[in-house]
Amino acid sequence: MSERDATGSLFAHGNSRREQQAAGRRTREASDRALAAGLAGRLSDALQPVRPSAAFVSSLGRELVHDAAYRIEAWKRRRRSITIIAAAIGALLSVASLVGAIVYLNSRSRARAEAGAGVQES
Repeated sequence: MSERDATGSLFAHGNSRREQQAAGRRTREASDRALAAGLAGRLSDALQPVRPSAAFVSSLGRELVHDAAYRIEAWKRRRRSITIIAAAIGALLSVASLVGAIVYLNSRSRARAEAGAGVQES
């Protein structure tokens, strides 16, 4: 067998294997789809829609309204706390600024007094 014939034979064998694998894949996919469709049909037959009782609906509604009111009240308390903290920080900054201004003015007046005393001594 020549090298060309061997190459052609190997190429043909490779194509044949790829086609067999693709056919096997298509068969498995079709089988999986059929299985899934059958399972979906059985589930649909077994699981029928259910309506909740009026008592359950009423109870759920009361719980949801109560939870919403609680969350709103908790947010109001949190917001009030944040406002008080922000006001306290603002007040502290104001006092710190006032103290800083007094210290600055005091040190400036001392510096002027010392500079004036130094000029008089000369």
